[in-house]
Amino acid sequence: MTTPLAISGHAGQRMGGAGLGAWPARSAPLAQRALRASLLAALQALLLPLPPDAQAGTSECYAIHNSDRRNFCLAQGRDEAANCYAIQGMDLRSFCLATVKSERSACYAIRENDLKNQCLALTQGQSSSCHAIRDQDAKHACLARERSDSSYCYSVRESDGRHFCLAGVKGERSYCYSIGSQDLKNQCLALTR
Repeated sequence: MTTPLAISGHAGQRMGGAGLGAWPARSAPLAQRALRASLLAALQALLLPLPPDAQAGTSECYAIHNSDRRNFCLAQGRDEAANCYAIQGMDLRSFCLATVKSERSACYAIRENDLKNQCLALTQGQSSSCHAIRDQDAKHACLARERSDSSYCYSVRESDGRHFCLAGVKGERSYCYSIGSQDLKNQCLALTR
């Protein structure tokens, strides 16, 4: 939830070239979309605390088209690391393993700094790592989750990201229905039961 952290798949306009310098110029848009998708899924985990009956909601995960995001959703919803190993994107796989297995050390394998800081914030439970995030939308979403304060969500400029943030922090599924991206909506619904 990537940017680098663009909060939704449609918000890539804010995506900088961070970490993409080695990609050939004609591949850069594809590389940026792949990075945004993997980081988006990771951001989503930060925002949605899993309810006790989250496993019952994983059926929505199967409707997610992107396989990495689908596996991430399943891993989070079932609290099973096996789905993390099916994720192709190395940063997202490390983030998934760190959050599902509660292993902070996996955060240090993440190359993208904003995602690494989000991972550290989640696994340490300290908002100081949120402050190290450069992207303002991602920083606000991280702070909202860490402080359980939905007022930070209103600072997220991108609409889908703002609704996702509100659903996670307030624990209200109704915000999920305002999300335009179908994959993001499905993940939101899967993780807010």
